[in-house]
Amino acid sequence: MGEILMKKVGVLLLIVLAFGAIAVPSFGADAYSEKVEQKYTVHWDGSADLKFITTLYGPSDMLNSTKEGILKVGLENATEMLVNQRVQLFSQLGMNLANASGTVKGYDSDGPLITEITGKVLDFAKYYSYDGIWEIELDVLRTLQISQVDLTSLNRTFDFEDHYSIVLPEDAEIVSIPSDYSRESGKSYVSINVDVHGNEIIVDARMHFDENITKDDLQKLYSDFQPFIIQYRGRPGQEGNYSVWSSKTETNITIGKEETVIDTLMEYIAPEDYVNYLKLMVMYQGEDAIIQSIYQNNLLAFQQQGISVKDWSIKFENVNSTAPLRLRFHWVLANYTKANNNTYVHDPSLGLRDVSVKGRLTDGINQTTTIRIILPEGSKFTQIPDDIHVEANGSQITMKVTKVSDKEVVLESSAYVRYGMLARDYFAMMEKVPERVEVKYNVEEKTGSTCGPAFLVGLAVVPLLLRRRK
Repeated sequence: MGEILMKKVGVLLLIVLAFGAIAVPSFGADAYSEKVEQKYTVHWDGSADLKFITTLYGPSDMLNSTKEGILKVGLENATEMLVNQRVQLFSQLGMNLANASGTVKGYDSDGPLITEITGKVLDFAKYYSYDGIWEIELDVLRTLQISQVDLTSLNRTFDFEDHYSIVLPEDAEIVSIPSDYSRESGKSYVSINVDVHGNEIIVDARMHFDENITKDDLQKLYSDFQPFIIQYRGRPGQEGNYSVWSSKTETNITIGKEETVIDTLMEYIAPEDYVNYLKLMVMYQGEDAIIQSIYQNNLLAFQQQGISVKDWSIKFENVNSTAPLRLRFHWVLANYTKANNNTYVHDPSLGLRDVSVKGRLTDGINQTTTIRIILPEGSKFTQIPDDIHVEANGSQITMKVTKVSDKEVVLESSAYVRYGMLARDYFAMMEKVPERVEVKYNVEEKTGSTCGPAFLVGLAVVPLLLRRRK
């Protein structure tokens, strides 16, 4: 139990494990009690000067053991460890703490242990050119730390008291500040109080977790809590590092007298780190194993629709290169289901309609899909959809339909969504995009018919290993 706490709860607790010089302490009867004071002086480049003070009050036996560890390894080494751990914790929150230095007080006394860390958080505030807003997001209820430890199994009371002072640039105009928040369940509670004095925003947060806290208690405490985001405007800034999820899919559907051939090329373009992750997983798991998994998933989907697979191939490309990762499918199919006879159904939103967005998009999206449908001799299209163009403040969903001939139609769909797009704008845009469009055609009796989304979604689905982690 002590080791888990030392790894997960507080930076100070990490000292003992890192030094490895003394045994992991057991916890006494008193609660884990900690106060954190954070002051951020924000600049127009999004950086903030930081003063971070942590005061550890107990439990007493752990507090004493930590002090002994500091004395054993030396104050300089202990301070360096504390600074490095704080840098890592900021990194977990998506921030970069630079020029950090620290001091430790109370390690040679009977009182609490106090650490003070100063530095510069380079990307504390984020600028969104989408609406000219600066945003600061604070983890005021320690959701990151709480999510990393099972409080219900520790049988220990925890008291956290956090104070924030956010000093905005002098000519900043505050746009929105979260409201106060308070929830209780059993003997546990959390609360947030917010106050504003000029360009200074003061946030006081309290978290008390009783030793008998349950998962139901935690659900009640946190289920209604929304991200704590401060918004202000003033001078324009530079948008920091963000990802654009970019992919391209090309599918040819060639309908024949006895069978239909489907060729699809899926290309994963960006972000680079995610594409590299996919390549690493392919190499680690082995191409053959992943291909078999993809095949089995698709085979099951085909069988559920009454479709027979006469031939197939799946191939990865560019796994060992810096080029985008490619995945090629080749299917020779017969006995198509007649559920949507002579109709191909397409989702012009490219599956983005149901994407979960809270507040605003923290990534950009650039996705294209081209579908070419070729009919056999003697067949023709009887219905093709109109073009689609829906735009909202630079983001857009488009679909261009080209009738090459009576037996060939091409659908070119694209989705470009700006980084920072507000959730309400995103969903309003999606409401204007049709949920489905249909391409209908006449074919001879022996010819199979494409049954629309159930087939192509099954075709496009890859194992969870190759899905975007979000």
